[in-house]
Amino acid sequence: MKGIIFLTWRYLKPKKSISSIVTWLSCLGPMLGVGVLLVVTSVMNGFPKAIQKKIMEVESHISVMKYDDSSFDDFLPTVEYIEKTYGYKCSPFTQLPIFIQREDEIKPFLAKGFLPEYEQEASSINKYILKEDPNQTSYSLEPNEIIISERLANSMGIRPGDELVIHSPQKYGKMLLQKNEG
Repeated sequence: MKGIIFLTWRYLKPKKSISSIVTWLSCLGPMLGVGVLLVVTSVMNGFPKAIQKKIMEVESHISVMKYDDSSFDDFLPTVEYIEKTYGYKCSPFTQLPIFIQREDEIKPFLAKGFLPEYEQEASSINKYILKEDPNQTSYSLEPNEIIISERLANSMGIRPGDELVIHSPQKYGKMLLQKNEG
């Protein structure tokens, strides 16, 4: 052991020669490489967990649908059964493609419709909705009001209070046919 320490000190002690500088650089390179590798590995291990957490705050863990993909006529018994039997909070929703129009600009979008009174209990979407009062813990939607993502709002230049027209694909298709015929 003393021999290893002696040799190490002999080659690493500061001298004013080129071999001492090369020795230090050859030790510093692997040390920096291992340090960078540790940092990158730590970041990459935490990143998927953070993304998964954010997604699970606003998306459901499980979706219940009828076998024929039709909608529930009365969702309350199903919601009550799941909450009572499994202890999970539930929120009925519908999801469909739509077109959002603001002035002359039209963009396709996948809309998710839900009932706020159920969704506020079942997800953490409240903390992602901008409210006039930061201390406000819930939100409410009046008739003809919608919540849109910040990304969509920025891409279309939408501000609170702007008027939008929502088209279903069927309605939009009919409008295009009428425009082409006329």
